[in-house]
Amino acid sequence: NFSLEYDATEEGVYTINAVDKKGNPATKTFTIDKTKPKFENLASREVDIEYYKVDITDATDTVITLQKNHGTWIEIEEGYELTEEATYQLKAVDAAGNTYTTWIHIDKTAPEIYGVEKEYYNTCVNISAFDRYLNTVTIDDVKYGRKSPVPFVGNGQNENFTFTAPEAVCGEGKHTIVAKDKAGKETKVEFTIDTKNPMVEGVNNNSYYN
Repeated sequence: NFSLEYDATEEGVYTINAVDKKGNPATKTFTIDKTKPKFENLASREVDIEYYKVDITDATDTVITLQKNHGTWIEIEEGYELTEEATYQLKAVDAAGNTYTTWIHIDKTAPEIYGVEKEYYNTCVNISAFDRYLNTVTIDDVKYGRKSPVPFVGNGQNENFTFTAPEAVCGEGKHTIVAKDKAGKETKVEFTIDTKNPMVEGVNNNSYYN
């Protein structure tokens, strides 16, 4: 018996040829692959965009699976298009077992702001906002985010966030509310609070003039 040990550690394709004393040949080929497949054209492993066509760095012998809105995993092919608003998780596993996952939020809808239905008010105004991927709400010069002391209430899956202002807006004058989601879409509303009665000058109340 004869044995030979060789440590194959570098990435690449290896071929082993062996021939015994009688001239009988044996050939084995194997591949060392330590590189994870990656999805192309994504800024990070969690993105908020309007559209994505699945593109992967190494599609050969790579299995791509997709989970939509935390549901059932399905197998898809490279080139599959994500167009419907939803939360998607993509997973790629190559022939060597290297695995890569990413989250994609397809978001085409701007946030909604509630409590402001007109331009002028003579009372305080209570503000709230909602968006599936709501990220910030700015009331005048005060900005609130997901990590602010005033919480954004979601569904436990990092989605469907509702924000309620900690106090009503009561100050005299013009106010600006801006709600923005993670994809950068924003909704802006402006209104004015005016609680002062108008003044009439030049005449006295209940007076007579000729």
